[in-house]
Amino acid sequence: MGFSCVTILRETSAICKEGFSLRPQVTDAETRANTPVMKALPDLEDFLAGVLEDLGCQTGTIHRTVPNGGFLELEASIGVPEFVLDKIRHIPFGKGIAGAAAERCEPVELCNLQVDLEGVAREDARKTNVAGALAVPVTGYGSGKVLGTLGIGKHVPHDFTDAEKNHLAIHAERLATIFTSES
Repeated sequence: MGFSCVTILRETSAICKEGFSLRPQVTDAETRANTPVMKALPDLEDFLAGVLEDLGCQTGTIHRTVPNGGFLELEASIGVPEFVLDKIRHIPFGKGIAGAAAERCEPVELCNLQVDLEGVAREDARKTNVAGALAVPVTGYGSGKVLGTLGIGKHVPHDFTDAEKNHLAIHAERLATIFTSES
């Protein structure tokens, strides 16, 4: 297999051609007739691709908070080099851009990772070739509980505007709905 810029890490459900997560196919017609229909949910990889296209970014990640809290698990990524994936699969709150966004429960932005890590990102973040980066928390409606993070990046230095930050926050609200629907 060659290098893949798109990685999805959830292997718990089958993915159909339309990009929705569904139960694994049931071949027995009788069993299928008695199986309740699951609500189709957007595939996280497709969701992330839409966010990147919408905001003109080349890289992105979706992390979900582990059930006991305090850590984020990578759910989907686009444009992240393979050698960086192991370092971002399991992130403690407070570490890196995604971890800082989760801990602070607010957007975390770096204008140019290649020049200044601003005490937030790790040195390995430079290996992504991302310059401008932004991560926002994904929070539960009403509870404020951090369900995960949504991160985007550009290959050029970029100061994200308030409008772009708000737009990403709207995508994060949609992602929160997806996360809570899957629970």
